[in-house]
Amino acid sequence: MWMGSACVSEPVFTYRAATDGLELPSRAGFFKVEELDAMSRFVFRGDQATANIVASETGLPLEQPLNRASEIGDRASLRVGPDEWLLLMSESHAENFLPAAADIATRHPCSIVDVSDRNVGLEFKGAGVATELATACPQALETGRFPVDRCSRTLFAKAEIILWRRAEDRFHMEVWRSFVPYVLALLQFETASLDEVIHADPDERSQHITQGST
Repeated sequence: MWMGSACVSEPVFTYRAATDGLELPSRAGFFKVEELDAMSRFVFRGDQATANIVASETGLPLEQPLNRASEIGDRASLRVGPDEWLLLMSESHAENFLPAAADIATRHPCSIVDVSDRNVGLEFKGAGVATELATACPQALETGRFPVDRCSRTLFAKAEIILWRRAEDRFHMEVWRSFVPYVLALLQFETASLDEVIHADPDERSQHITQGST
């Protein structure tokens, strides 16, 4: 862009992963964490009649019970409140949905908010993933109480998250981008602490367990 005699270059925006420069906690054969690919996210709030209209535009079912997720291809809807859904979709689907969302919001009492830049998706998987998450999450994560496709707004220590169980050994965590370093650092600390207990000699391990139970 030219302004007078000076040349002002157009700004260039590039996507930066929230985990860039951060160590991703893992324990071989137990669990690992990965940042999911960039996707579009919308928080929709409205009554069931409006939800049915949104469902027709997104191709996602929005009639699932509270705290349940529905997934079709690269799209998913997580019902996290009586009148609240988190909609996840590819950027190509979002381009088609945005004009429809604007039209729906002008004709029906609802809100549809794009939170794509605010939220980040982290995937946790492994045989011990539920145990690892339970170190800082008060949600009961036993399969019988938190089955596949259950989702819930909860906490990870002091970070508000939405947790979705996609398989017995795989969870999807939605968290604010600014909390990602905190969540990963806490997991790294818990992993190191547990490794210390596992590799301690029997007497030291007993002491760790006794101190932890007092």
